[in-house]
Amino acid sequence: MADSGSRELVNSVWQHQSVWSTTADALKARIDRLRLVMLALGIASAALTTLAAEVSSLSEVSGKVLLLAAGISVGLVPVVRARLGADAVSRWTRARAVAEELKSQVYRFLAGVEPFRGPDPEAVLATRSHAVQDTAADLLVDTAAGVAPATREVPAVADVSSYVSLRLLPQVRWYENRSGQLAGWLARARRAELVLSVVGVVLAATAATFRLDVAAWVAVVTTMTAALSSHVAASRWEYQLVEYLRTAGELSRLHEEWAGADTSDEASADVLVDRCEQVISVQNKGWMARWSADKT
Repeated sequence: MADSGSRELVNSVWQHQSVWSTTADALKARIDRLRLVMLALGIASAALTTLAAEVSSLSEVSGKVLLLAAGISVGLVPVVRARLGADAVSRWTRARAVAEELKSQVYRFLAGVEPFRGPDPEAVLATRSHAVQDTAADLLVDTAAGVAPATREVPAVADVSSYVSLRLLPQVRWYENRSGQLAGWLARARRAELVLSVVGVVLAATAATFRLDVAAWVAVVTTMTAALSSHVAASRWEYQLVEYLRTAGELSRLHEEWAGADTSDEASADVLVDRCEQVISVQNKGWMARWSADKT
């Protein structure tokens, strides 16, 4: 990639990759926000309905206001769910797939491995990058919505050794860090579920022992627990945690194998880069297929 034409081309592809990645991040953030709204609405509708029944005996107006709020919460659930359907998930996963494939092509090109060992690697990169983006042409309305490429340099990869330092090892660290983050989210969610379950048991036992009329609040706590469990399941944190740990392990093994290989052999270099990109690609396609299959 010594001449200005090559630099201009790879810079262009790298900028396109940034736009697709930013677009995918925005689409995913929107899905996450809608899921949180769904969780809040589910909890609010149950709590407000019960609270309205309790307050009505003290203030009819306050009871009606709370009941109105509960009705609005219930009514908004299908509205939010409709915006959280299969199309939203599909647009996000497809944008992410384009971004990841463009990134893979750029790293392969910079490392100088197959299929970029021929007499005109620039033409191969241009053809491949155009083909990748053509598969998601209908998403251009999302990428054109004020999305600008991030200010960042093209990776300083010039051979397979720098590929290992700047692609393979950082990717291992990313998966490990992300795994730690997901594990933390899961732990906090499980603790919250445990606390809610204990509260439900205490309320039920209290009602039975002292004959208090708190059965409705037991139902509210049960609804809150179910809503939280559903949110965690829909977020696929457990699935992603397992996949990220597995992928980090596979990439680490590839690095260990490369450390003891003949680094000057072109065939070995091609195999290493191809296997690394395949591992990353399989992981990406795996969770995207899982999301698409489950829809919401």
